[in-house]
Amino acid sequence: MANKINIGDSWEDLDSIQINIGDAWKDVVEAYINIGDAWKKFYPGAFKFEVITTAADTFQLPIYNGGTYDFHVVWGDGNTSDITAYNDAAANHSYVGAGTYNVEITGTLVGWRFNAAGDRTLIHDISQWGILDVGELGHNFFGCSNLTISATDGLNCPDKTDFRSCFSNCHNLTALPSGVFDKCTAALTFLACFSYCEDLITLPSDLFDKCTLVTNFDKCFSSCNSVVIPAGLFDKNIEVTTFYQCFYQCDNLASLPAGLFDKNIEVTTFRLCFYQCDNLASLPADLIKYNTKIDTCEYMFYGCASMTGDGTAFCDQATTHGVTTTSYCFTGCTSLPDYDDIPAAFGGGGD
Repeated sequence: MANKINIGDSWEDLDSIQINIGDAWKDVVEAYINIGDAWKKFYPGAFKFEVITTAADTFQLPIYNGGTYDFHVVWGDGNTSDITAYNDAAANHSYVGAGTYNVEITGTLVGWRFNAAGDRTLIHDISQWGILDVGELGHNFFGCSNLTISATDGLNCPDKTDFRSCFSNCHNLTALPSGVFDKCTAALTFLACFSYCEDLITLPSDLFDKCTLVTNFDKCFSSCNSVVIPAGLFDKNIEVTTFYQCFYQCDNLASLPAGLFDKNIEVTTFRLCFYQCDNLASLPADLIKYNTKIDTCEYMFYGCASMTGDGTAFCDQATTHGVTTTSYCFTGCTSLPDYDDIPAAFGGGGD
C-alpha cells in the first residue's frame, strides 16, 4: 500500500504529494492514478510515530468498532502487519525488549481513539500525520502523557466536526507546530481539546485559521498552566458562540493580546473564561468592545489577583451590550486600581 517513486535504479518511499495551484503548493489528501483500465488510490503518506518501551511490552493500536481500516503497519522492529478490521489480532503487537520503535502506517485508517485507556503512555513523538483520520469520535489522544508533535503536515480529518478532548491530558506536550488543523475545515467544536496540557506553552497564531465554522471553544485550554496566547489566535473563528472556561486556571498566563476577541462577534458567553489566572497582569482595553451579543461574563476574571487595568470601563461596555449575568466577574481582583468603584453586581468593591 505504500507509495513509491523511481529515482535512478531504486524505488523510494513517497510520503506525500503536492500540486501547484496558482502560485502555491497544496497537499493532496486523496488522489487516484489510472493503471490499465482501473483507477488505483494514491495514499498521501505514512502516519509516523514513536513507540517507546522500557522492557518487553505490547502496543495495541487504538482502533475501534465503527472505523474504516485497510492498512499496512511497519512496527519498527523488522515486523509488519496488514490490518482490515478493528478486532484484528495483529493490531496488538509484541515488542521483545526496551527500545524506541519508529512505526509507520500506510493505507486507510479512519478511527483512532485512546480515550485515556490502552497503551496511551507508550506513544511518543508524532513525526508525520500522513493518512491518519482519527474519525468523528472525540478523546483521540486523551491521556497520552508522553506525546509530542513534530509533524508539520497536519491532521488528515476533512470531515471531522468534533475535536473534544482530542489532546486532553497530554502532559508532555509543550508546543504545537503550525498547520495541525489546516485540513480540519469541518470542525465545529474544540471542547476541552487541550485541557490539562500543563506544560503547553507555544501556540501558533494560525492554529485555528482554517476552522472557520467552529462555534465552541469551551475549556479548550483549561488548566494549561504555562500557555502563552498569541495575537490573532481566534481571528478567523467568526462563528464561535462560547468561550466558557476557555483559559480556566491557567496559573502562569501573564498577558492577553490586544484584540483577542475582536472578530468573535457571535459570542454569547465568557463565563469562567480566565477564572483564577493568578498571574494575569493586565486587563486589555476594549477586550469585549465588539462582542455585542454576550449575555454572561460571570466569574470571567474571578481570582485574578495580580490584574491591573480599567475594570469600570469593562463593566460599562458589558452594560451597554446588555449583559444579564455578571456576578463574581471581578471577585478577588483587588489589584485593579478602580476595584472599589466596580459595581458589586460584577464582584467589585463598589455599590
